[in-house]
Amino acid sequence: MNKQQQENSNIIAFKAKKKKLHKNVHLPKVPVWKRVAVWHSLLMAVVIAVIGTLILQIVGQMNQASKIEAQIVEAKKEEAKEKEKQKALVQQVELLQQDDYVAKLARSEYYLSKSGEIIFNTPDDAAQNKIQQAKDNQSRH
Repeated sequence: MNKQQQENSNIIAFKAKKKKLHKNVHLPKVPVWKRVAVWHSLLMAVVIAVIGTLILQIVGQMNQASKIEAQIVEAKKEEAKEKEKQKALVQQVELLQQDDYVAKLARSEYYLSKSGEIIFNTPDDAAQNKIQQAKDNQSRH
C-alpha cells in the first residue's frame, strides 16, 4: 500500500468512528413548538426587563422634577420676602431724606432737643421707645 492509500483509509476509518460515536449519542429531538416557545419566553423576558428599566428611569425623573418644583416654590417665597424687605428699605430711605423725620428720629432715639427745649423721660416713653426699637429691628431683619 502506498502512502496515499493509507491516508485515505485512515480518513475513512476516522469518519466511520465519528459516525459510530454520533449514533451512540441519542439526543432527544425537540419539537419546533417547544423551541419557538423558548424563544418567545426569552424575548418576553428581555421586553419586560427593558420596560422595567424605562419605568424606573421615568419614576426617578419624576422625583427629581418634584424636588426642583419644591425648590422653585421655596425660591419664590424667598423672593417675596426680599421684595418686602426692599420695599421697607426704600420707604425708610425716602423718610430719611425728609428733614422733619430725621429731626424727630434724632430727638426720640438720641434725646436731642431743640434750643430751649427740655426733655423728660416718663415710663410710658420708655415703653414706647422699646416697642419702636422692636419694630425697627423687625423691619431691618
